[in-house]
Parts: sequence; structure tokens; C-alpha cells
Amino acid sequence: MESLKKVHKKGKIPIALVVPKYGLMGGAESVVFEMGERLARMESLTVHVLAHRWKTGNAPIWFHKIPVVKFPRFLEPLSFAHFVDRWIRRHPDVLVHSHERIHQMDLFTFHGIPHRTWIREVRKKRMSLFDRATAWVEKRGMVNPRLANILPVSSLVKEEVLRCYGIPESRIRIMHPGIALERFTGLDRQACRKQVRARYDLASSDVVILFLGMNFEIKRLDLVMKGMAHALKRSPEIPWKLLVAGKGNLRKYRFLAKELGIGDRVIFAGPVTPVEPYYLAADLFAMPSWMDTFGMAVLEAM
Repeated sequence: MESLKKVHKKGKIPIALVVPKYGLMGGAESVVFEMGERLARMESLTVHVLAHRWKTGNAPIWFHKIPVVKFPRFLEPLSFAHFVDRWIRRHPDVLVHSHERIHQMDLFTFHGIPHRTWIREVRKKRMSLFDRATAWVEKRGMVNPRLANILPVSSLVKEEVLRCYGIPESRIRIMHPGIALERFTGLDRQACRKQVRARYDLASSDVVILFLGMNFEIKRLDLVMKGMAHALKRSPEIPWKLLVAGKGNLRKYRFLAKELGIGDRVIFAGPVTPVEPYYLAADLFAMPSWMDTFGMAVLEAM
């Protein structure tokens, strides 16, 4: 609290960015990291990050550890929101910009769609206790009078927010995520190509398709694999290879690759970081996702 008082004396505006994992694996996490780095370089702001885990960059940022109770699982969204709320109540003058479902905030960047819609209409599953807890926290934050503006990442998210919560459209402003181009401009394509391909025993002549994502089912990895199997039948002389980077059900998709006769042509790299060299090492990028609020990986690949 003493440090925040000193900040106020300097005339700076304190802003808190809220996200469970700051700068770690994931599209939203990367977006918040880039935002934090840029905001912290502004002379008029002091940036605080409320997170359970984080990576540090080069900008002057105040990090605050938010505890999370991970078992039983339904306590995870409840505990994160609770401990963030305690911090906010102790620092009432801080502008709170959340990228996660919490009880109160001034700005909320909505990276997904309402959780109840996601489970019932997209995943077509019954609501678990974890899902009910997540939806409950989401609703509390959305109806809290402190929330001034909702910033959906796409028109799809905006439409779902309007449909589920009936919030006045004047309080909703679409804000598409972006990427820092310098992440790519400083890299040597040939060096990345050689390094990444050597790591996975890929020849320079191989035609490498990159699939990069954290949800294989939604991102339709199965369709990419079936497409490559079809391409091999039509043009067996082309040395197609599929490099899969990300987290998913490896056993299921290894079995599918074997079933399609492409088991020796699919490489599962698992979660990778940094991701930029992988884009430069590939010849093609494929992600026929059937439900994405905003395709960060597609933007990065471009």
C-alpha cells in the first residue's frame, strides 16, 4: 500500500492487468503481456499485474501473486476471483483491466464467449461444478455496476455478450488483438528453418505443414490430418510432413495418424516456446478451426 501512495504522489495513474498466467502459453496471455510491456513504458501510468504465474519482460511492472486453490477443480475460478477481489478492495483507486472472469473491474477484455454458451452450445456438454462456478463468477462481473466497458475481441464475442446479458451496446467496444511485428522481423528465416527442422529430423526438402494450437478438437487437427492423407494419395511424390505444436490428446491423434497411414509423417512437438521460429520453419500453416473468437495463431502465421 505504501508503494501505491508514492505512485499517487508522482501523479501517475495506476492500472492493474488481471490474468491468471501472464505472458505464458496461450493467445490471451501473450496479448496481455504485450499490452503490459507497452503500457508500462508510458510516463503517465504505473502498471500492476495480478497473476498466479508470470514471466517478466523488460518494462517496469509491479507483479502481485494471486493464490489459486486448484483442488477440487471448481475452486480454481472461485479462488482466483476471490483473491483478486481482496486486492482490489485494498486498492480502490487502481483502474482494473481484467482479461479473466472476476467479481469487479473497470474494463473487461472478453477473449472467449459466455461460458454457459461455450459449454452447452459449442462443446454440447452438461455443466460441471467447475463450469457452474466459472459461469457464476462471469455473471457477477458482468452485472457489477463498476464495469464501464466490455472489450470483446471480435464481433462474434460482441453478439454473444449482447444475447446473453443484454448489456447496452454503447458499453461494448470491439478491440481486436494485435501482435508485435518485431517478434518476427529480427529473425533469420533460413536459420530458423535449419534449427527447427534439425530438432525434429525434418529434411530441407520436406514440405512442412504447421499446426499450432491448444485445443486439437476445436482447431480441427483431425481435418488437417485427413487432408494430408488425401494429398499423399493424390501426390505421393511430395514429401509432406505435419508438425503439430501445442497441447492436446496425443494418444487419440497418434492413433488417428496411424489409422490414416501417415504415422511416420506427423511429428507431435508438444507446447513450444518461443513460437516464432516454428512459423518461419514451416512451408504452410493450417488451422481449420470451427470455433475461434479470434485466431491469434492465424494472425501470427500471416
